[in-house]
Parts: sequence; C-alpha cells; structure tokens
Amino acid sequence: MRERRGTRAILDPMSLLGFQRALSELAASPKKCQGLQLHSERVLQRYDLSHREQQRIMCVAKQRGMETHCGIYRANRITPLYTLLRLTCLALGDDLKRVALEFWAANENADLQFGREVSRFAAFLRDGIRDGKIENPFVEEILDFELATHALRCVPRKQLATELRHATRTGGRLLLQLHPLIRVVRFRHDPTVLLRLLNAMSPLPFELAEENAYVLLDATGEDLLVKRVASLLGQILQAIDRGFAISIAAEDIQALAGAGIVVHVDPAVWKRICALVHAL
Repeated sequence: MRERRGTRAILDPMSLLGFQRALSELAASPKKCQGLQLHSERVLQRYDLSHREQQRIMCVAKQRGMETHCGIYRANRITPLYTLLRLTCLALGDDLKRVALEFWAANENADLQFGREVSRFAAFLRDGIRDGKIENPFVEEILDFELATHALRCVPRKQLATELRHATRTGGRLLLQLHPLIRVVRFRHDPTVLLRLLNAMSPLPFELAEENAYVLLDATGEDLLVKRVASLLGQILQAIDRGFAISIAAEDIQALAGAGIVVHVDPAVWKRICALVHAL
C-alpha cells in the first residue's frame, strides 16, 4: 500500500480517496460521527483506509468543532432549497427539519447546481406525499407553483423566441400548444389566501376549505404575471399542455392565441422547444 523514498511516504491514491470520502460523509452527518464513536469498526470498514487514516478519522469525529461543522454543512445544503422553494419550506412549517434530514440521509452528496438539488428535493417531496409521509394538505400545490415559477424565470427567452418564430412559419400541420412562457397550476385551496399568508410568513389555516382553482403564470412580458383564471379555462389549458384531445370552438382558440396563451407550432420545432425548456 505504501512505499518509502527517503523520509517521505507516498500515499496510495485509493487509500487517499477513501479517507476523503470518509471525511466528507462524516462532516455531513452528526449521526455518522456518533455511530463511529459507538461502532467504529463497523463504520470504518466501509472505507479503504490505512490504520493511521482510521485513527485520524476517529480523532476528527471526536473534535468539539465537528458538531458546528455539521451545522454549517447543513446550512449550506438548505440554502438552495430555501432560496428557490421558499414558500414550500414555509408551508412545511415544523415538518421542514424532519423532511430535510430525511432528504439528506437519502441523498448524502450535495449537488452544487441549485436547480438539480431542488429537483431532487421536489421529487423527494412528491414521493413523501404519495406515500403518506407528508400529510400537509398545502405542500403539493405550493411546490407545483414554485417549480413553475422557477422554470419560467430560467427559460432562455431570446433562444426560445427564435425557435418560436421558426415554429409558426411552416405551412404544414401545426399543433396547438400552450405558449412555452405560460404555465397553469392547479390549486386545491384558495391560492389568493395561501400565497398571501405564506408571503407574510403567517401560519396556514388547516381548516381552509377545498376548492378547484387555477392560477396562470405569464412570462411573455417583461415581468412575471400571476393571475387566477376560471376553473373551466384552467382545465382546458392544462389539457392542452398535457396533449389531451379537447373540444373547443375555433373562435375560442383564436381568442387564446390572440392573448398569447396558446400557439400553433410545427411538431418538429416544438420538440426542440421542449428540449430547450426541459434542459434547465
């Protein structure tokens, strides 16, 4: 494993890699530090370490500053979640700490790209809602709203505008699609009340009556506009967005197109637009 050249020891690269991995994983988890102290042999056998490296890892885990270091690590990991999903974090309330710890335990390695870290957390939340581990009735709709908002803010608008010009010039068969700078989000509770309370950092009323409401997000102008639309219109727009067959009068389609909510596009170009939007 090691060679001697004069008085210098040359480390085996594999051993060094194991030491670095052990150190980074301990820094991310106070529970692993505790487990190391209680069951050192069981924990250390997961890594390719020399005896000297094992002793060093043990010393690091026992240092008084390790708990602080773990706290700083967690603060860094919560930053992208709270930055891009602030309202979702507020909606989770007292459950945020538990959910975040479970997420970090399931995803030990942080992703330095905020977008990917948020996507992983969103998927984790959806799994928790589906499995009944997250019973908060507001989290899903707030999560949908914030993910849609984030997607619109990240779209490369100039490139998208160029693609749209090509998509509508063809004389062939055109598809009816929701404008790529438009999103429609379904709420199961009054969105006006929910968004007002969350932006004011006020507690959410769990007795809030259920309803079928839709919010349209419009990024076709300079500013992102958020407005509530009639339930029937919201259902129609979501059906168009999902590619479902719908029955709608030609004059109504013209009105939606005139308002910039829907577009008629060439199928081949639309694929490029979708790839551009979903690559975020």
